Amino acid sequence: ETDLQPGDRLLLSSDGLTKPVESAQLAVALARADSPAGAVADLIALANAAGGPDNITAVVAFATPA
Repeated sequence: ETDLQPGDRLLLSSDGLTKPVESAQLAVALARADSPAGAVADLIALANAAGGPDNITAVVAFATPA
């Protein structure tokens, strides 16, 4: 359990994303995305550009104001 603040972004992914893509690149992609779906598309593109050596799974959620 965790407390989220508006603007927080959550990423749940497989190692098919986190092994070929550096954490800093993941953070930049998440920060600049306009929507969770856009973030997922950008993250999968990054993994594929890095060779896509494994299955790539990503789920992104944005925290919004209550």
